[in-house]
Amino acid sequence: MKFANDLKNRNESSTLCGKNIINVLHPLIVQYQQEKLNNKITKKIIMNDPNCSNINTDYMYFMTGFLCDMLNNKGGFQFLYKLLDKSKIPKNEISHFLYTFLKLKQKIKKKLWSYTELELLQVPINLIDKTTNSYTII
Repeated sequence: MKFANDLKNRNESSTLCGKNIINVLHPLIVQYQQEKLNNKITKKIIMNDPNCSNINTDYMYFMTGFLCDMLNNKGGFQFLYKLLDKSKIPKNEISHFLYTFLKLKQKIKKKLWSYTELELLQVPINLIDKTTNSYTII
């Protein structure tokens, strides 16, 4: 029973920290969304992207795009880390958040998923080449 309570408390703590991270990043994500939608070409591409459910309300789409763009740009990782650190997010939570996102990007690139991830994340068939039990993010 103690293990279950510890796990529950850890998950609640991680969720709270995750929300804190998103709250810190929120103004930048909104700015990113506005910049993308103010560009006619980019807006047309987004409107035709089946991954975007609604250009005005699909927050996850723009958050993911923002994080991908930041982590693909030189200095983006350091910028995010310093911003979150300055906002008093615990260093281990910052590292976990950024590491998980980088690992997810790598999994998409390599098309390597665990069976649990395939089920929970509902990974599209075109993103699957191999399965694994040892290289997981969940």
